[in-house]
Amino acid sequence: MVALQRSPFLEAIQRHDPSSTAIVHSLSGRAFTYGSLLQDVAAAKEKLLQTTGKDESSIVGERIAFLVENGYDYVVTLLSCLASNAIAVPLAPSFPASELRYILNHSEALALLSSAKFSSLAEEVVKEGLDRAPLSLSLEKITQGASGDTPITLSGDTHHAEGGMMLYTSGTTARPKGVLLPTLVLAAQAHSLFQAW
Repeated sequence: MVALQRSPFLEAIQRHDPSSTAIVHSLSGRAFTYGSLLQDVAAAKEKLLQTTGKDESSIVGERIAFLVENGYDYVVTLLSCLASNAIAVPLAPSFPASELRYILNHSEALALLSSAKFSSLAEEVVKEGLDRAPLSLSLEKITQGASGDTPITLSGDTHHAEGGMMLYTSGTTARPKGVLLPTLVLAAQAHSLFQAW
């Protein structure tokens, strides 16, 4: 049995019929179910813990940067950070390497996860100019959602979710600054958008 940190996002995913479609990739038409999504998030969380040498308590609040293209893999990567109580730091692949280095340094990222598409950029970013090089992890593309029947449980209380996302400002008047959005703030924003639409 795999446990993920309870959050409004994972609760919403778990409430859906596991066999119903959660995500459809617009270019390829590949479809992924809610059940696959939870399984893939759990697998990504376990790989993150294994790669970083952290456990459930020591990864809390750690910054996990990632360079992943928009799609299913991006969703799995972001949710695995939240499910670990870590802070997701999404990086824009359109930024120059120097700007990505600045964000890695400023955020004090423990790890840099990258998809195959952006592995060269990730290598370029970490090869020089960092105060502390993050652990590097190349992510395998998920072409088919997980089909395992491993029971996934949500642990902890929603209000105790300590993860979140750190976004960087545009830096129009100075260097970009990281803005921490806790999981509950992200959930409130998502809820507001859902209500508005």
